[in-house]
Amino acid sequence: EMASLLLGGVGKTVDGSPKKEEYNFCFAADAPVTMADGSVKAISEVRIGEVVKSYDAATGMVISSSATRIDVHQSPETESIALAGVWLVPAQELTAGIGSLTVPVLLEATANHPVLTATNESTPVRKALGDVKQGEMLYRYEAGTNAVTAHRVVRVEERIRTVKAVYNLVTERGAYLVNDTVVLDK
Repeated sequence: EMASLLLGGVGKTVDGSPKKEEYNFCFAADAPVTMADGSVKAISEVRIGEVVKSYDAATGMVISSSATRIDVHQSPETESIALAGVWLVPAQELTAGIGSLTVPVLLEATANHPVLTATNESTPVRKALGDVKQGEMLYRYEAGTNAVTAHRVVRVEERIRTVKAVYNLVTERGAYLVNDTVVLDK
């Protein structure tokens, strides 16, 4: 059971229904996924076989990857699923001493959804979104350079909103972009 939780929470209750932790690795239906051609599609509209932008952490390259599975989790009628959020600005942004000059970009997901993060210049590691702290780095796609750059977390919120359904992609390469931010398969 513990190994199952570490690998993404695939356990079942005694009656065979999904355990609540299965809902902790997903995005709201309107989460913007970057497709291989650069267009954006709500995660709820992505279909198996469609090709999304992905990231290969070993090579540092932006690549394409097919969606091989799409998970949809509906919350019980009397419950909602909470989404956490982090706000990001470019790591190398110049500031005027009064904070960020760039409007921060929001990434929201369930707290346990894995992202690629690092503190300072360390090697990127897999970490749950809810464990990301202010000052850490996440990685965002820059269309103009077709590259991924570090973005600093400037704000963290445990509960942005609640939703009744959440979605997750499983890809050939193990990563995809939500709101141009590198996220990992659960």
